[in-house]
Amino acid sequence: MREVSFFKSEMIDFLKYMDEDMLFIIEEGLSSLLNSYGELPQKESWNEHQKNKYQLNAKVRHIFLWALFENELSKVIVLTSAKEIWETIYLCHKESREDLKTFDSNTNEKALQEITYLAAKKKSEGLRSTLNSVK
Repeated sequence: MREVSFFKSEMIDFLKYMDEDMLFIIEEGLSSLLNSYGELPQKESWNEHQKNKYQLNAKVRHIFLWALFENELSKVIVLTSAKEIWETIYLCHKESREDLKTFDSNTNEKALQEITYLAAKKKSEGLRSTLNSVK
């Protein structure tokens, strides 16, 4: 699994290179395009600013979808906002790191129990062999 901070920094640099406004799409999302009901209005009624913003979102979304691994892509393919994709990628990686930490701590605990058991068994066997040699 790649480190999400590396992915984010590389993606930010790439988006800055492509178009500085692409970063604003990630920060703002499509919320400024929504009407009072929280829906996108008919495209015929959009002004030039709204059209440009929607096109930038589509470009950033496309860049994200091409840059993601298959397991990441399956979690964001249905999202329409580049901002939602960005946030979902971050949350998925954050949860994966937390799961990995939990797995590591559980694994370490089980390993410690196994080592303790084996050490006790070896000590017991050593004591038996000592007792047998005394007889």
